[in-house]
Amino acid sequence: MSGIKINYDAEGDILDVIFSISTPKKRTAIELNENIILSMDKGFKKAIGLTVLSFSKLLQQKTKLNLDRLPCDRRKQLLKLLLISPINLILDVRDNMLKIHATHLEELIAA
Repeated sequence: MSGIKINYDAEGDILDVIFSISTPKKRTAIELNENIILSMDKGFKKAIGLTVLSFSKLLQQKTKLNLDRLPCDRRKQLLKLLLISPINLILDVRDNMLKIHATHLEELIAA
């Protein structure tokens, strides 16, 4: 996971993952569900960062992916983005559900 920066706030139980230091001028953020926010370029082609609220709670479970409010074409673009690196190193997306890959993150947070 070289090049990826991970910050964990234990008091707030918030995980911030930064995939790209150089951020595009035009960017947006999408709530994947009530606890996970993905930052990306406006074209939905490059992930910039990921914020996970209640991180320790989410390590224990799968959560529903909530993209119903997006237009169909944007939803398809976002699903493609979620399945490739670097996001797939952190999130496992299957059957409209999300799960955090805990093994990678717990090692990096402990370091």
